[in-house]
Amino acid sequence: MQPILAAASCRSSAARDVPTKTHHATISAEPAASAVRGCPRGARHGPCTETAASAVRGCPRGARRGPCAETGAADAAVRRARPLLLLGLLLAACGDEVAVENTVTAEDRIADGPHPHAILEIRDMGSIRIELLPEIAPKTVDNFTQLAESGFYEGIAFHRVIPGFLIQAGDPASRDPDPRLVGGGGPGYEIPDEFSDFPHTRGVISMANKGRRNSGGSQFFIVHQDARGLDGQFSAFGRVVEGIEIVDAITAVEVDTYGRYGPTDRPYPVSVVIDAVHIVPADAGVGIAGNQ
Repeated sequence: MQPILAAASCRSSAARDVPTKTHHATISAEPAASAVRGCPRGARHGPCTETAASAVRGCPRGARRGPCAETGAADAAVRRARPLLLLGLLLAACGDEVAVENTVTAEDRIADGPHPHAILEIRDMGSIRIELLPEIAPKTVDNFTQLAESGFYEGIAFHRVIPGFLIQAGDPASRDPDPRLVGGGGPGYEIPDEFSDFPHTRGVISMANKGRRNSGGSQFFIVHQDARGLDGQFSAFGRVVEGIEIVDAITAVEVDTYGRYGPTDRPYPVSVVIDAVHIVPADAGVGIAGNQ
């Protein structure tokens, strides 16, 4: 990270998206680039602006004649103090930016690894391998791991699929043939939020919630295309490192967009089912792959 210098321009931070509520255990913010069904309208990123810092020049060094030679000790002291005054004004004006530049981000906290992995076996499609990131969401990773190891996710379907935005799963009610029950189910308890500035880019996995704080449980979503409007509003806890093409394939299935046969955006008439979720411990020698 580059430090802010006295002669550098001040840069304001981008405006944050405002979270709003939606029905059931779904996520509620709009992606930065476009409006999406079930998300609030009007969420926008504010433009960055710059203000140039003007330089103040004093007299040239070594002046022997003219006004610079005749100002006297008091004026000379003022001239010597002027750069310090300018620096103080710049630091005051850019105080927020200095703090931002020196803040450790969520990505900075992520170790080189190895990390634990979760492998989602998707019926008739293949597997999705997810690198779990306990450095940014330890409680969320621990909860997901315990649910997976207990068999909680076996037979659960992706009940919300929105191409270009996300795929969502984790509701045990999705096993029931009655689609009216789908959307609001969970493990019977709620976990605390672990929001961070980790970016919701393609392949990131994050916890869904009920539209209020600390209401996550078992439902999660995988980002299909970058959705930076979700940053800082949902608990990101991992990223796809293999099988992003399976995520693409899931977004290509036929869905009940308008909810004629149950909740909106549910795959229909063919469900997308998770047969199993396997947890591979960090010490199992799994190599680290980059985010796709």
